[in-house]
Amino acid sequence: MDPVANVGTTAPSKMSALVPQNQLKQGDFLNLLVAQLRYQNPLEPQDQSNFLTQLAQLQMVEQLGSLSEQMKQTQKSIQLMESSSLIGKTIQGQAADGITLVNDKVDSVFIDGKSQIWLLVGNQPVSIDSIFYVGGSA
Repeated sequence: MDPVANVGTTAPSKMSALVPQNQLKQGDFLNLLVAQLRYQNPLEPQDQSNFLTQLAQLQMVEQLGSLSEQMKQTQKSIQLMESSSLIGKTIQGQAADGITLVNDKVDSVFIDGKSQIWLLVGNQPVSIDSIFYVGGSA
């Protein structure tokens, strides 16, 4: 039986709720690497070039994760800048209640606790995603 084959398979029902299937996290990759080292045959140790390749892959996974997070932050900043350009312009959109249609000028822009961008139009918050018309200055 190959002990490396069982790494990361504990409590699959709990893991599937947290991580989409077929998607490894950085920690899973590191656990696999450590398990390979732990259970290697001492008479035939792992090839050093193979080990270095795996370490390089781990570093690449870390950097890709960091790059992805930076891209998300950059995208949010760009959306906020674009949204702030709507201040003083007339928009039409659906208010946060999902029922009220709003047709007025944008007074301000804010971000909620879930990093969602909202426009304050009159006294109604309108999600940036529910605008369907932008006009000129009121």
